[in-house]
Formats: sequence, C-alpha cells, structure tokens
Amino acid sequence: MRVSRDMHDSEVPWTAARRAAVAEPLYRAGDEHYQFKYLPAFAVLAIPLGAMPLAVAKGVWFVGSVALLVGLMTLSVRLLPEQRKPTTLLVVSAIVVLAKFYARELDMGQVNLPFAMAVTGALLAMKTKRDLLAATLIVLSIAIKPYGALLLPVVVARRQRVGIVAAATGCLLLLLLPVPLYGWSGTVDLHESWWETVTETTAPNLLNPDNVSLASMYAVPRPAHAKRISSRHSTPSST
Repeated sequence: MRVSRDMHDSEVPWTAARRAAVAEPLYRAGDEHYQFKYLPAFAVLAIPLGAMPLAVAKGVWFVGSVALLVGLMTLSVRLLPEQRKPTTLLVVSAIVVLAKFYARELDMGQVNLPFAMAVTGALLAMKTKRDLLAATLIVLSIAIKPYGALLLPVVVARRQRVGIVAAATGCLLLLLLPVPLYGWSGTVDLHESWWETVTETTAPNLLNPDNVSLASMYAVPRPAHAKRISSRHSTPSST
C-alpha cells in the first residue's frame, strides 16, 4: 500500500498509453524528468494498461513485477551452463546481494524487470535451440527498451534462418505498430521525436545517482564558470 503511493516511473508508460489511444503526441518536453523515452510501439502495446485507473494500473504493475522477479530467478538458474549449488542457495544469495536494486525497481515501478525477463528468456531459448521463440522475445525486449537491439547480432551470428527472418519481421512490425493510430506521416514524426528526445536527454541523465553505466562513470559536470562563459559567448541562434 505504501509503494503504490510512489511508483512514479510506472506513470510514464501509463500516460503514454493514454496518449497513444487517442493518437496524441508522446514525446513532450513539458514532462521534464518523466519524459517518455521508449519506442512508440511500447505506448501502443501499453494501451490496455492506460485504460485502467492509475491506482489500479499501479497495483497490476506491482503484482506483475513481483511475479516477473520470481520468474527471472527461475529462468536465471536454468540459464546456468552447469548448476553446482542447490537452487535455494543460488536464489537466496542473489536476493541478498541484489535486494537493494530489486526493492528500488518495485518502489519506482520501472520496466527493467519485464526487459530482463524477456532477454533472459531469449537467451534460454537460444540455449535450447528454439530460435523462433528467441527472436520473438528479443523483439519484445526491444519494444520494452531499445537496448534489446544489442542482441540482434547474436541472432545473425547463429545463422538460423527462422530466427533471422522472425527478428527482422518483428522489428519491422514494431516500427509499423503505431500506423493504424497515427497514420504513416504521424508514425514517422513519432520516431523522429523519439530520437530527438533520447539524444537530447541522455547527457543530463548521466549524472543521475541511478545511472550506473560506463558513460556515467566518466561523465564530468561542467564547472559553473565554464557554463557562464559559454552562455555569455553564445549567439541567440546557437542557444
């Protein structure tokens, strides 16, 4: 009940879903820190979530996230090349080490658990030589977070035609998914707005305490005097 008053990140896809349902712009600078930065297809896929009242949607999101966490533990154990320790020991150890991050995920209502579940499921499907399922899950991970595209070269490297065709077809469908709602030109505009939003908001987020990427590790904030000098010498058009 306490967490349901937080989960601010879950409001981002919920809001985007409600906008997508009526073909409104998804990417708005006025949303500030809580701008929607995912592919337009994610908003379309989330329309059923947006049809719920926010409080109900948060409850569904929370319960679903807990279930996905359990599923992630299960798939992760199965993904091991060789299991040498009891499952209970492995799961409890993982929870003890990563509990802070799991709690943060649930408290914020983020999309990392669905993404991790899709990626882990794809890797397990590759391990068991189910290339069609692997490609489908990779496409789903891209819909959730574009980082899933990093696995596409793996699909190509496996040289399985069914997986390559399925991944290519799935990615094309992701791009075309908003067309029935926004039309062709509207869909192109959406993807252009997505690219602008991602590229323009990435640098400021590098210094966010939650950012643990390699890029954030080497990011250095500009000194205040350098900002003043830059501002003083900038032309109105460049500003």
